[in-house]
Amino acid sequence: MLLLVPARAAHIAQITSQRAQASEVGIQGPRLPSPGWTAMAHGRPIACGGLVEMWTGRAYAWSLLDRDAGRHMVGLTRAIRSVLGRAAFRRIEMAVRTDFPSASRWAEMLGFERECLATAFFPDGADAYLYVRIKN
Repeated sequence: MLLLVPARAAHIAQITSQRAQASEVGIQGPRLPSPGWTAMAHGRPIACGGLVEMWTGRAYAWSLLDRDAGRHMVGLTRAIRSVLGRAAFRRIEMAVRTDFPSASRWAEMLGFERECLATAFFPDGADAYLYVRIKN
């Protein structure tokens, strides 16, 4: 069973990050970049995420998934689509490493569309695809 709870910094410390997200873990460290949620499965955090308000109507989505989150992706995707649908932002953006195709697939399952390529976007110099989800 999957349960969304308010995120705490300790949840991030409990997640074993996927290799493709390892460079971002150091940036987030033990603090949360914004208020957010934690997906708990069997009492253990499998994902953390949230929305950082850029200005009224625009936010940046962030997430960190445990390397064992795969078996929970159907439920996690449904839960996060619901969160995004209720969010008070017209435009929500996210960045996905170009060398992490499963993250691009997840972005699209969450209702995001690829907008552009951003070179040298991540701390390790990796490129990113920028995705956007716009409410009509």
